[in-house]
Parts: sequence; C-alpha cells; structure tokens
Amino acid sequence: MSRYDKLSEFLSEQIISTQRMTFREVEEILGLPLPNSAYKYQAWWANNPIPNRQSYAWLSAGWETENLDLAGQKVTFRRTWNSQPANPRRLRNKAVARSRRQEAARSPNDVPFADTPPVQVSVDVKWRHLGTLARDAHGDLTFPAAPTTPGLYRFRLKDGDSSRHYIGETMELRRRFQHYRKPGPSQATNLRVNALLKEHLGSGGSAEVDIIVDGVVLMIGGENIDANLSDKATRRLIENAALVAEGGTDVSTLNR
Repeated sequence: MSRYDKLSEFLSEQIISTQRMTFREVEEILGLPLPNSAYKYQAWWANNPIPNRQSYAWLSAGWETENLDLAGQKVTFRRTWNSQPANPRRLRNKAVARSRRQEAARSPNDVPFADTPPVQVSVDVKWRHLGTLARDAHGDLTFPAAPTTPGLYRFRLKDGDSSRHYIGETMELRRRFQHYRKPGPSQATNLRVNALLKEHLGSGGSAEVDIIVDGVVLMIGGENIDANLSDKATRRLIENAALVAEGGTDVSTLNR
C-alpha cells in the first residue's frame, strides 16, 4: 500500500474533469504532510509513469498534473480519460515494461563523463546557541532575540532522551521567527511549524534555538572560502549539508 493511495481514491471518485487544489488540501486528503521536495521542486509533481512513485497515485486514477504553482502552493489535476480509469494493474505493467526497455537501451555506465573538472565541496560550520523557545501567557510562541541578518536556524525539540530537529534558512532571522510566531493564513509552512512547536511545548517538551550567521568555511575545488550567507544558493547548500549530517545521528528530522 502506498502512502498516496488516498489521493488516488479521492480522484477516482470525482465526476469533474479538472480539480484545482492547494498543497494543504492534498495533505488533508492524505492525512499526512507532503515531503519538502513537493514544495521546492517541479519534478516532484511530474507525470512520471514509473511505479512506486507518488505520480502513480494520480496516473493510475486517470489524472495528470498541470499548471503547477510552487510559489502559490497549488496544482491542477486534469482527467485524461473520458471513460472509467484503466486497470491500475495494466498501467503498472506497462510502466514496468517501459522502464525495463529504457534501462536495457542504455546503462548509466555507458554515459561518458563531461569534459569538465569534478565538483568538490565540503562544509565546515558550527551552530551557535541562541536561546530557548517558550510560550507566553496568551499561548503565543516567544523566540530569543535574533539578529536581522541572513543565516540558518535550528529548532531542537527535546522530550526526555529523544530529540527532533527542524532546520531552515532565511534572509533575515528575526523576521522569519516573527512569521513562525504569527503566521499568515496562506503561509502553510509557517502554520505547520507554529502548530508543531506549540504542541511540543504544550505537552511538556522543551525547545532550543541555534543559528548560523558567520564562520562558515566552504572548500570548493580545493580552495577554502568564507561562505556568503546573503546568497540563497549558499544558504541552501549549508542547510542541506546540515540535514544530511543530522540524518546520520540519532535525531528525528522534522523537515519534509
């Protein structure tokens, strides 16, 4: 059973030919959050017929995605069949056969390397402890005083011996924390993190805030350079490096 079966069932029951949905509405149907890649990359929503991918949920029900709006977090599902959807098993078998033909036609080992230098990157960075997250008398989140500079942040949610982390990057730390404190009605990620933090603190857990604002050294092509955190691509590189690094420890990462 796929985690996206509920979306397939929902689309199969529709009698209209197009269905415009927000990412939040898709999550409500699934009963679980979409992965972080769904909010960042168009490829996640591609109509890829390979089995066991999320796209099989809508393709097997006779629908395709179009008019994706990552910024607005919306996507349109369009019915591709006028009659009842084709047999899902038949669609799966066709997709498997197509995938096997493609693999047989060309092995990755047969693809030549590009005539360019290899990419060599390493990240050397340490988190700074900013302070503790709490809730005020009204139940709102209170964050430790943060600088108005670009950087990265980490929320460490601790409950006994267990620890869960949420990592992000921003052009201005203080403003980002304010968005988490008072999220707007259309800010799906901010609303999710706000609810997550409130639930954790309300259940007796504690939360610490760490930041990265300087002292990041990147080794690119064998040369050490100071990272420019005003550059979004650089911040995202460090963010993903931190996520990968923490994925190898006994920590549950809350990012999706």
